[in-house]
Amino acid sequence: MSPGVAVSVERGWADDLATPRAVLAGPGAALVLIATFTATGLALADARPDFATLAAVGAAPRTRRRMAMGSAAVVGGSGAVLGLLVGLAPGIAVSLPLTTDGYVNGVAEHVLDLPGALPGAAALAVPLLAMAVTGLAVRSRLPMERRRG
Repeated sequence: MSPGVAVSVERGWADDLATPRAVLAGPGAALVLIATFTATGLALADARPDFATLAAVGAAPRTRRRMAMGSAAVVGGSGAVLGLLVGLAPGIAVSLPLTTDGYVNGVAEHVLDLPGALPGAAALAVPLLAMAVTGLAVRSRLPMERRRG
């Protein structure tokens, strides 16, 4: 080799933050699911007399399960969308001072790269998982009880 020539090998991009990201995402998803199940369970407990009325007028047994799954979808979906929107503002606010690339004519140039796939997948996967687990956990038929009123 001639002097002043350097050879290097690039192995490709390595994600050094994959493990911390997974450590944060796992408990975060678990907390969201627990909150969704709690809210859905409370809503179903309040709706128990209504389900008894539906059964008395001839609604199919799977109606209760579908309504519970719909409730989980609404709670989980609205929570995911609101969480993304609420998390976007502080994320941008923190990233702007940290990513100042330089100044051009006295104006700071910021780098802002919004990830689309991961938050979008999480916002879709969490409500779908909540719906599936709720559908498996909720009984189709309620025990008969006397309605007072």
